[in-house]
Amino acid sequence: MSDNLKKPALRSATWPFIMSLVTAASFVALFYAFKSSAASSFDATIAALPSVKIFGSGSANTIRGYFVTYGALAGVIFGLLYAILSYVTLGIFAIVRLTKTPFGVTSCCLLSSLPFVWLGYAMSNQSNKNTAIAAGAVFFLGAPLMYAGLVVAGVSLVLFALSFKYGKAQ
Repeated sequence: MSDNLKKPALRSATWPFIMSLVTAASFVALFYAFKSSAASSFDATIAALPSVKIFGSGSANTIRGYFVTYGALAGVIFGLLYAILSYVTLGIFAIVRLTKTPFGVTSCCLLSSLPFVWLGYAMSNQSNKNTAIAAGAVFFLGAPLMYAGLVVAGVSLVLFALSFKYGKAQ
């Protein structure tokens, strides 16, 4: 690359880090948005579990309290997982020279968001809720993770579309 050509901002390796912050922030915001409905769904599911009917709901109430109090911290964990996954994907893209293309980094961000959408969907719609911990993870973490993954995928898709116009070297 000659000295007078600048690397465009959409091909910068800071985008996976920025998108990991978007992942964490959107998960936390969506966690608080869904918290009351998740708590009521959790309570209805727990009341129907045979183990709670036999042994009581003391441990289920403790688990509910943990998820209500500390569930938003899962956003930080998901943000870190997104950063790790996207930088590993970016490394693979660099090995096969896809980062030289205008859409390389943004497609890396898009591909890295898809496992979070899939995991959130699987947790929300296909997981068993046979124990209090499983029900807490499904109700409190599943929907926010799926929608946070969709937010990141949407932002990545917009950046992907913009990379064709603004991703070329100047």
